[in-house]
Amino acid sequence: MNKIHIVFGDSAAGSLKHVLHLMKKTKEERVFVVRDIFSIGPLNDAQARIEWMQEHIIREVENSYDPLQSDQFKGIQDDVPVCIWVSESAHEQIGLRFVMNELNNAQNLIEIVNVSTQLKKLEPLFVPRTTGEVVPEKLINMTSSGESVSKSDQASYIKEWQKLSKTMNDLRYLEDGMIISTEANYYDNFIIECARYLHKELLGRTEEEPGNFMKAARLVGEALGNIENHIGDAFIEYRLRELIANGMFEVKGDTSAMRLYSVKLKAAFM
Repeated sequence: MNKIHIVFGDSAAGSLKHVLHLMKKTKEERVFVVRDIFSIGPLNDAQARIEWMQEHIIREVENSYDPLQSDQFKGIQDDVPVCIWVSESAHEQIGLRFVMNELNNAQNLIEIVNVSTQLKKLEPLFVPRTTGEVVPEKLINMTSSGESVSKSDQASYIKEWQKLSKTMNDLRYLEDGMIISTEANYYDNFIIECARYLHKELLGRTEEEPGNFMKAARLVGEALGNIENHIGDAFIEYRLRELIANGMFEVKGDTSAMRLYSVKLKAAFM
């Protein structure tokens, strides 16, 4: 094995595997994927994270859920270089610090490819939320652009992870390069604003539902498409359910699954 690439999410993994296929390096280089979303959920306690994810995000008991998926790094040999792919998002920047901490005692040469930095040279107007949003045709030009990580740099990343892993907040975002921890309701007002916008769009139209109810999935999609932070649709739907519980939305249907119910902002919040 000549190199191990570490990415965050299946979309990024699929794209990078395609890149390695195009470069005819699938036998020499391997892709490790970390599937957790680091921008959401508590980081301070593994069991608390499992319970939070199952209650709010997964909503089903999945015994295979492995918080922060640390075991997969144990088999990496010290003589294999490691390349970590990240964007300028809280999710992947926290993931980077997590991986650095996991490789704390390893002797591997480590490099980082920051796709956001590289894309500024190619497409200044496109700001990816994750590496997975970058097409393979662009990623292939970045494979030789990794920046080496010194031991002092790695120590700084590890220190930052140890600080983050003590926080009890359920949401994190990036602001001016800084990772900010905040409460889970940070985007609630924005979700309400998206609902107001969609209600105006629905006036006089009949293809939606009577009484100006909108599909929950439509509202979640509207909010997701306009939030720069990568938090996932399940987190936004979790917050929508909380807003319903707090009396801000009327609901019609079964809230056990996003596709099964519709919502309407109550008149007092229009």
